[in-house]
Parts: sequence; C-alpha cells; structure tokens
Amino acid sequence: MVQYSQFSKRRRIVQQFLLLRVCAVYLVATQRDTQWVNYGKQLQNTKDGLAKWSGQVSDNSQLKEVASQIKDYIAEYEVAGNKFYQGIIGEREAEAQMIAAAGTVQETINNLSKSLSEEMNSVTAQTTNLMIGMTTVGVILGVILAIAITRGITKTSPGYFQGPQDLQLQRT
Repeated sequence: MVQYSQFSKRRRIVQQFLLLRVCAVYLVATQRDTQWVNYGKQLQNTKDGLAKWSGQVSDNSQLKEVASQIKDYIAEYEVAGNKFYQGIIGEREAEAQMIAAAGTVQETINNLSKSLSEEMNSVTAQTTNLMIGMTTVGVILGVILAIAITRGITKTSPGYFQGPQDLQLQRT
C-alpha cells in the first residue's frame, strides 16, 4: 500500500485541485481571457495527475472506485467552468450590443433635438415676421387714420366757415 501513499495522492490530485480552485477564483474575480487559459491549463494538470494516480491504483477496487468518483467530480467542475466562461462571453456580447443600442438612441435623440431646435427657430422667425407685419400694418393704418382725422378737422363745411374774413368777424 506504500504505492498508494497519501503523499502521492495529495500531490497529484489534491494540490492540483486546490490550484485549480485558485485559478477558478481568479477567473471569477477578473473574468479575463488570460485567467481562462490558466484555468484550462490547471484543469488539464489536475486531470493528468488524476489519470496517473488512477493508473497506479488500478489493481485496488476501492481506490479505483474513488478515482472514478473524483474523475466524475472533475468533469462536473469542467462543465461548470465552461458554462461560466460562456456566460462571460455572453455578457461581453450583450454589453457590446447595449453600447451599440445606446449609441443609436443617443444619435436619435441628438437628431430629434436638432430637429426641434430648427422647428423652434422657424416658428420664432415666423412669429417675428408676423409681429413686424402687424406693426407695419398698424403704423400704416395709424397714418391713414391720422390723415383722415386731420382732413376731417381742416376741411371746410359749407355754411360754417368761409375763410379768414369769417374769423375776423367772428361769425358763427
């Protein structure tokens, strides 16, 4: 049983698995591709260590069963890691799509703002022109009315005022 010592098992499986966990923690924390590569390398090291140890214990049925279970756990761990990394990739793609959509929304808002500003300037110009036109018409009507009133006041009526001699005589 010296062949199956704890030292060998610990070195080939437990330490490699602990290093795999450290790589997985870094992957979760950073979500960078370099950490994904490191995780993959350490996963392979763990599998290699397990395969070597499984070969050494192949003649012991109990240890062979343990090796098989550990292999299944490592496979589950690998599947979980792949799913996590696919989630990272999906998140990156979603983020890129959101950035593109936000750019489109911002462009639409800028175009709408520009359009509203141009419309407001157009309405302001029309209002200014209308006010100038109405003021001009008011002034012209005022001048015409002033002329009419002035003519009405200064126009002689037959029988009321014959000229300057009437002023001297003060006839009414």
